[in-house]
Amino acid sequence: MKSFSILTLALAVSSSVFAAPNGGVAKDLPFFNGERASFQKALNVIDLSDKKLSEAGLDIAKLQSANTSFEGISVATYKKAEMALNNARIYMPEYVEMLRVQAQERNIHLVDLIAKSIHFDLSLDSEIVANVKQKLGKGCTTMAFNNGIVGQTIDLPYSLIDSETTWVKTQNFIGLVEDGVIYQGMGRHVGLAINHLGEISYPNTDNDKIVSADMFFYAASQKNNVEEVIELAQQIRTPIAYNFTVADDKGGYAAINVSGDKIVVHRGTEKGVAHTNHIESATEKYIQSPKDYTQVNQKMGWTFARKEAADFFIKYTPELTVEAMQYAFTQRPINLTAYEGDQFVTVTSYVLDMKKGCAYVAPENPRFTDYTQVCFD
Repeated sequence: MKSFSILTLALAVSSSVFAAPNGGVAKDLPFFNGERASFQKALNVIDLSDKKLSEAGLDIAKLQSANTSFEGISVATYKKAEMALNNARIYMPEYVEMLRVQAQERNIHLVDLIAKSIHFDLSLDSEIVANVKQKLGKGCTTMAFNNGIVGQTIDLPYSLIDSETTWVKTQNFIGLVEDGVIYQGMGRHVGLAINHLGEISYPNTDNDKIVSADMFFYAASQKNNVEEVIELAQQIRTPIAYNFTVADDKGGYAAINVSGDKIVVHRGTEKGVAHTNHIESATEKYIQSPKDYTQVNQKMGWTFARKEAADFFIKYTPELTVEAMQYAFTQRPINLTAYEGDQFVTVTSYVLDMKKGCAYVAPENPRFTDYTQVCFD
């Protein structure tokens, strides 16, 4: 997707490496049929398929900016990073090894990488929570079908669009690696997509189960099936409230809300499940009457409309295919472009086919570029 160090919903961008086109300001487009030139025609892919991710630390270090800044990260965040590192050594030692090798190569402390990731999560959370209080929460749309296909749009400020989106392919993981950590992708059996839940996160970020979002993402991607991911969510926690929409190569699927000690699993329908950026109770909270619907939706990144559209699509589509999900991700209201000054847009998208072992990645908004295929075998 675009370089990120900000994840929502995704998901994450390093300001030291991204360069948003047009000076970082989007021009308004017509709501339904907006067109513009593509910023990136095809995904950049780094093939490290002769290595496991845990063995690719040195290669990944060479992909990162030499000017990554760790300024502005609080002492409290470093304490959380230390706690996350201790938990990661228990639940995903191979991921810690990848981080250790690249930290050594980049001449930085291992905890710096983790602290930056958590700092991003907490900064994003503070911004979104502030916006939610003003009915301005925004995010991404995730979907999973009953046949091992899962994916999402990633919606972020336009200024985070990058013209050089790169994914890494290893023996056991395909996905985005940015600032040295992973934010999107798949393992051999499980693929994930992510949304911020659009609610105030639980205050106990000193929970002894805490790991950074990228750690959870990687650990989940290495599980054998969705049920194992649900079990993982009972054991470790992300520092802020996220939903993980998951599918496996056996046809399992679920949307897993992870928020403090509260884990909620949505199973959807017999055809699949969708999620956006609100919990179920938010609809009644923010939409008091039919006349509120359009205005509130627009202020809240169309989260209610995107959820209904995704649910409707799953319900009525005659085909549950990669192409079907790709199509859904190009359509309003799921796909977001600049409109009436709103700079919060779809910056990238991906669809994972777990049975085929392939990822299909649009390096920027899929309305304006094609998906690139990346497969394990």
